[in-house]
Amino acid sequence: MEVMGDASSLLMRAYKNGKWSDVTVMNGDKKYQVHKHILSTSIPYFDKMFSSGLTEASSQVINLDHPPNAFDLIIEWA
Repeated sequence: MEVMGDASSLLMRAYKNGKWSDVTVMNGDKKYQVHKHILSTSIPYFDKMFSSGLTEASSQVINLDHPPNAFDLIIEWA
């Protein structure tokens, strides 16, 4: 169980640091510097988005239209 805690902590630090992030998610006026690999591994929605032939698959910026702070919860859960 401690290993999971360490892995979770490491992923959260990677998100908060933003270093090496490879995509920006915009949700309203909030901007998130994130990692495609982490999002697509953790959340099937993003796996399908980044694997599709849609423009989001190759875009550096993803625009979402979710309620304020919804993406904050998604990031914390992932």
